[in-house]
Amino acid sequence: MTQSHVTPGTSASNTISPRTPSSDILVYKITGAEAWQSAIRTGVLEASSVDVRDGFVHLSASHQVAETARRYFAGQPGLMLVAWRSSDLAPGLKWEASRGGDVFPHQYGALPIERALWAEPLPLGPDDAPDVDGAIARAASRHPGSAGAEAATTSQPTSKPSTGTAA
Repeated sequence: MTQSHVTPGTSASNTISPRTPSSDILVYKITGAEAWQSAIRTGVLEASSVDVRDGFVHLSASHQVAETARRYFAGQPGLMLVAWRSSDLAPGLKWEASRGGDVFPHQYGALPIERALWAEPLPLGPDDAPDVDGAIARAASRHPGSAGAEAATTSQPTSKPSTGTAA
């Protein structure tokens, strides 16, 4: 997949205040394992071709990520699920109406890799959809207090994000 940086831009007219859903919830990015390993080396998670086309990095909130995975990533092996606190993405994070009128997090500009809370492999489940629940459960066991939306806090992460390998 061709990847490039997303140039920071102005948000669309359907932008909703970042505080609309919550000022500090977890947001997730599904990306390829190779792209994540490159991001660990370079400090920059390259935008997907869809992100570049749309002018922002597509993210999902906790209630959206499983459907995003099923709809857009079914059958694709070698994926990673990466989590950030929404407050750590300011001021580039905008909440905008999207699929079915739901409000999704969109990042205008680079994702700060050093602020990622964790990254977990996202294997395919028996239905050929990425196993989001399994990845979040693994993150909860490896990174207590940072895996679920309810567990997000305002403190800064104390260690580098997992590279997806067993600890």
